[in-house]
Amino acid sequence: MITFIPREAADFEELQGLEDIDLSVEIGGGLEYTGRNYDLYAKLRYGVLGHESFVAELGGDYVYRPIDQLTLSAGPRVLLGDDSYAQTYFGVTDTGSSFTPYEATGGIISAGAEVEAIYSINDDWQVVGTINYDKLQADAADSPLTVSDDQFSGSIVLTRRITLGF
Repeated sequence: MITFIPREAADFEELQGLEDIDLSVEIGGGLEYTGRNYDLYAKLRYGVLGHESFVAELGGDYVYRPIDQLTLSAGPRVLLGDDSYAQTYFGVTDTGSSFTPYEATGGIISAGAEVEAIYSINDDWQVVGTINYDKLQADAADSPLTVSDDQFSGSIVLTRRITLGF
């Protein structure tokens, strides 16, 4: 499940006149094949709240474990979305905004890569650092809403395993 943060046009002067995007929640599943030094996956999700459309993710990683507590991985990623998804996030309806109306169609939304480091402090605690690069493709890249085709993001997360014993 992925949750997308809502977009309120009133929060950004340059988005005045555009429709708001509601909080989105997706459900779905996927397949993963894992070897000693690699992971391959394909995921399919549907937005049950918010964008109400199909999204698919494809990717793979080379995995390296220099010590028992540290796992490093890196690999390509591709995000695909249907017409409804593309229009929700990259389209512009005739709403009186300063943007020219634009109809975004689905397909490959972005392609890029991810680098991740996971450090296990102990059996229950981990620190996860991730850096992503995505290049918007096709209608997502051509949208009047996107300033740059190059999208960078990163995170550092502290995780705690919780075990329920029944």
